[in-house]
Amino acid sequence: MFYGRQFRDKLPTISDVGKNWTTDEEMRYRDKAQKEKGKLYGDRKRHATDKDLQVGEQVFVKNMFKTNKLTPNFDPVPHTVMDVNKGDVHVRNDTTGQECRRNIVHLKRVNGVWNTIKDAVEEEKQPVEKDSIKIQEN
Repeated sequence: MFYGRQFRDKLPTISDVGKNWTTDEEMRYRDKAQKEKGKLYGDRKRHATDKDLQVGEQVFVKNMFKTNKLTPNFDPVPHTVMDVNKGDVHVRNDTTGQECRRNIVHLKRVNGVWNTIKDAVEEEKQPVEKDSIKIQEN
């Protein structure tokens, strides 16, 4: 696709015989339509969706530098969305008040409460009433 430019080659040709050229605008329109069609197909196959974060929503921020393989992918401390500009999001840490800027792909919307391992261990250490446990002795 040369967009109407002359192709220089070493082979002898009969130039301008049966010139059935489409205009530059038609070629650009068809090219753009085919690219859009391919994009829609790829997005549908990959189940791609638009991320629509609103100001004030709670999100988790991805840990960019993991210290080891047991470090979680996302920081369990929720952050609040302060400003959204296309893919650029400004968030504020709810506990420390620190503000940072992240790309929207590094954020995950909070759908509930995460319990960390420390919280689960503390729940197990709570005292249990002896009346509620029935021990069978042989």
